[in-house]
Amino acid sequence: MNSCGLSLESAIAVSEKIQFQSPERPDLVLALLRNYGFSKTNNSNLIRKRPWLLLSHPHNILLPKLEFFRSIGLSSSELARTLSSETTLLTRSLENKIIPTYEFLKSVLLSDEKEDCYCLETHYMVRSLIPNVAYLKE
Repeated sequence: MNSCGLSLESAIAVSEKIQFQSPERPDLVLALLRNYGFSKTNNSNLIRKRPWLLLSHPHNILLPKLEFFRSIGLSSSELARTLSSETTLLTRSLENKIIPTYEFLKSVLLSDEKEDCYCLETHYMVRSLIPNVAYLKE
């Protein structure tokens, strides 16, 4: 049994929540995450919180989000640390939620492009793209 880096107890709990016909897609998801700097611990945290991500299409759903976060300056370690703790980000639409929220926060909070990572980690990711960010205008 492939436990995806989880303890036996956690792997059993996850297996009760999701079922897949073959390990092909989960293996592709884990390989993609490893290619983006996720450690076994990062993957374990992510899967324990969002087990259904193992069933997502890695190239259509996850890859564009990972590429976006890298394009705005997150290092591999920042990306892995942030997304494995703020897993809600991977459940949001890139086009309809992540990019518009990032652009809004960037326009409100940033005066220098070097602060992109700070903006993401402190405001954008911690709040996990809450539906209404109007409180920032106050």
